[in-house]
Amino acid sequence: MAAYLIVDVDDLLEHFRSRNISVDLQELAVGLRGGAALAAGLVSADRLKAVAAANWKKTRQQKARIGVDPQYVFKAAGYEVFDIERRESLSDALIAHYFSFDPEPVDELILATTNSDLIPLVRRVKRTRNARVRMWGSEDVLEGTEFADQIIFQPLETLLGIQQTKNVAIYIDFENIAISLNEQGYVVNLDALI
Repeated sequence: MAAYLIVDVDDLLEHFRSRNISVDLQELAVGLRGGAALAAGLVSADRLKAVAAANWKKTRQQKARIGVDPQYVFKAAGYEVFDIERRESLSDALIAHYFSFDPEPVDELILATTNSDLIPLVRRVKRTRNARVRMWGSEDVLEGTEFADQIIFQPLETLLGIQQTKNVAIYIDFENIAISLNEQGYVVNLDALI
């Protein structure tokens, strides 16, 4: 069984940064790989071909902001790191490097990205007849495409257990509380109530 996980690291890091979501990069890498192995029905994550694609030179420049070297983190988590300088050639480069010479058709292809740059892989990767393709992202970029019914979309934040915090405001009408309690015979100490 050939199962692949392709992680668009540049895209995910930018996505989380733009939404002010703080993620532990080690947990992200391990969580994606383990989740992909589970989704593919593999006994072990070692049977999964996990590829972390990024412009690693650019990503390393962000090291000061995120505190770790992303390339090292993904390597340590069992990924092959794939360096791509020009984003527009991402899917072509992945196909040439990983899928052109692989005689075994793919049974499971999981794309972890929040944009449509990896969709050409779905068209061009040789798959088995019963192969499953999944896209893990934030927005369903497949909606309205020819693949909308063929690819299983799963929200990335849900898979990783990431919950965005929401701002909550509480408005308290102290005057009405005090009046109501006074009418019931209670003495109201607003300092204690606050």
